[in-house]
Amino acid sequence: MPLRHCPSRIYKYFGPQKDCIESLTQGLLRYTPLGAFNDPFEGRPNIIGLTNDEEEKRKFKEKFEQEEFDEALEKILQGVAEENYMRISEEERRTVTIDDFLAAIRSEIKQKKGSLYQEISTSMPGIIKILSQRIDAHIGACSFSEVPDSLLMWAHYGAWHKGFVVEFDAHHPYFHESRSQEDELRHLRRVLYRSSRTSTLLSELSVPELFLVKSEHWGYEREWRVLRGFEDSSQVIPRPDYPIHLFAFPHEAVTSVILGARIQTDTEEHVRRFLQIASRSGNANLKRVFPDESKFVLHIKEETA
Repeated sequence: MPLRHCPSRIYKYFGPQKDCIESLTQGLLRYTPLGAFNDPFEGRPNIIGLTNDEEEKRKFKEKFEQEEFDEALEKILQGVAEENYMRISEEERRTVTIDDFLAAIRSEIKQKKGSLYQEISTSMPGIIKILSQRIDAHIGACSFSEVPDSLLMWAHYGAWHKGFVVEFDAHHPYFHESRSQEDELRHLRRVLYRSSRTSTLLSELSVPELFLVKSEHWGYEREWRVLRGFEDSSQVIPRPDYPIHLFAFPHEAVTSVILGARIQTDTEEHVRRFLQIASRSGNANLKRVFPDESKFVLHIKEETA
């Protein structure tokens, strides 16, 4: 996206967690798979089918009539088999292994070559679930806001105003690292807010529809995102559900740190240490939030030495 279409500054809200502040001090930002976001609709559009294009259908059928089971289909079959295997009774599982179950599905597909397209189309819910899991395993997003003084953002992401906000230079090269005009990763993207959920064919699904569309209920966030592939992460912290993927970012992209109105003394000390390190690479300054005395308004004022 051209710089002229980006805000000059973007903001990221943080709670008072010390491990988070430590990551920032080390020059690391977390990128999160959409499946781990607080909105269950993130990255989960309504897929109504594979395609309406007759030529694509013909090629699809020909491919599998030649019994060319590619890696993608094998993963889909494995996922479908595992999910359905757990639905059979425990007694049946004693006599039928998961490998036997998968082999039976393969055999059934071979016997239904002529109707394979229809079979897969009717299995779209399971396919989409597996597709979402695959995407979550490979791509994450880092979210930012256009505004530093949102009451709701401070309450939700700033831990009831006990956290802080990091202000970034949105024009810094770090936020514009796309490798080509077609590259969907490594650069700022505006989130699109809509009243209705995306409903489309899988063949027509685009990256913006998958990664950048949210309900208009979230419009107050005025969000921008950067997407990155997890293979480029600098550090991975294992977790049973979603591992934490940390990516290096330049401290010089930080322009200020804003302390919440209710920030605790120990949190402030840790944040100030982060700011000291960030300031070595640039001119980042310290600001603080002050609630207005008579209005529902937050004022942000720069602290002087």
